[in-house]
Amino acid sequence: MQFELPVEKEELLTMVPHKGKMFLLNRVVQYDVEKLTITLQLDVKPDNIFYDEELGGIPSWCTFEIMAQGVAALSFIKKTVRGESEKCNPGVVLSISHFKTRVSSFATGTTIRIKISEDVSSGDISKFSCAIFGQDNTSQDDADVTTFITVMESKDLEQRLGQG
Repeated sequence: MQFELPVEKEELLTMVPHKGKMFLLNRVVQYDVEKLTITLQLDVKPDNIFYDEELGGIPSWCTFEIMAQGVAALSFIKKTVRGESEKCNPGVVLSISHFKTRVSSFATGTTIRIKISEDVSSGDISKFSCAIFGQDNTSQDDADVTTFITVMESKDLEQRLGQG
């Protein structure tokens, strides 16, 4: 199965466990399950849960959550396209490292691009390179925010958290 691009918000809602105000993504514009990459977009609007009126946008410090949701979308697409029968399991962010930002916020009306690539995976743990670009940035060197996110996918997350 392949997904027709762009994958819009309504379909993305079926891929990512976040719902309501915690769902932050608008669309997928690129993915490659062989190279394990995805590019998504977020339209900065005042209804975003992280919107800060004083900044007139969303602060860059909260972009790791946007990236984590992109990781979830990549995982879902990868498993679906590859025909893996096992559904995506809940993931837990284990670490966010080397977080760097060149901007303090992203202004209302900006469409930011989120680029993610899966760098390494061992068992249930994977590490992803993530970058966010403002509307005018086109090259990898122009990333406004960069970080690495390490995620653990867990079939028995509720048991591990003592809820099962």
